[in-house]
Amino acid sequence: MKKVIYFLVLSFSLTGCFGSGEDSESLENTGTKSQSFKIGNTTWDSQIPKGWKQGALLSEDMILNYQNLDESFVIIRRQGSIPPLESILEEAKSQFFSFETISKQVNLWQFKGKIRSQAPERLFWQRIHPIPNSNYFLLGSCSYEFIENRTSACENIIKNWNTQPVNTTPQN
Repeated sequence: MKKVIYFLVLSFSLTGCFGSGEDSESLENTGTKSQSFKIGNTTWDSQIPKGWKQGALLSEDMILNYQNLDESFVIIRRQGSIPPLESILEEAKSQFFSFETISKQVNLWQFKGKIRSQAPERLFWQRIHPIPNSNYFLLGSCSYEFIENRTSACENIIKNWNTQPVNTTPQN
């Protein structure tokens, strides 16, 4: 089951499926737009670069899907406890023709790989967040075609994807 979960996210990251969507409120000085969603008492916020298009949500567990040319960012919700990072990386490695771990931290990692021998190499930034007070977690993946010295918004998107607890204190 875990194999299907992670491969599903990677597949969505590679496909570039587009849909139309409305831009959320823009942040003029940063060149991004805030895309927020709420699960339970937690608000999640992502900063999406202007110009990225909202894609179709391809499953009921897909929370966000944004695309820009060959770049993509998806967030999916999964049930269960967060698996160990080594398990996640080994599962991803088994799904790729070529795979190289670049960096890894507890809930944030980066790798590059090819899904097939003739496919372009892609660079992936991925991150996991537990959903507070539940038996679910969110997995975010941002990827783009790898070209040496190329810059991409993926690192900033993944690193700035955060939670903001909703104020549950009654107002007088």
